[in-house]
Amino acid sequence: MKKTDAGYPDALAATVRILRAWAAEGPPATPKTYTDLSSALRERNFRDVPPHGGIMPHLLEDASLWENEDRRRPMLSVLVTSKELGMPSIGFFELAARPPFSRPLRGAELWERERDAVHAEFARPGRT
Repeated sequence: MKKTDAGYPDALAATVRILRAWAAEGPPATPKTYTDLSSALRERNFRDVPPHGGIMPHLLEDASLWENEDRRRPMLSVLVTSKELGMPSIGFFELAARPPFSRPLRGAELWERERDAVHAEFARPGRT
């Protein structure tokens, strides 16, 4: 799949629904991974989304931009982590540091604060 494919908007909408559902559940005992997201998309018939590379970084960036025009809301992509790192990969931190997000924090502090903000935002009734 590519961003220009006709199915990309549907894959993006599915990604947002999955991430919002994960956020509403609260912090999991084991963080969700890129493989978990790829599998969840595959269960929804989006079979062209490998866990690493390919379209995954685009879906995660666009999911963070979804209904977030002023970029003040937390970044949904914070919920997807690397198995090896136990936190998001470098792509998340690069996205957070540059416009339009320009988050002032870095590293684990950024990840923890953004993750907690996502769970708080979507734990509210009617936010999923």
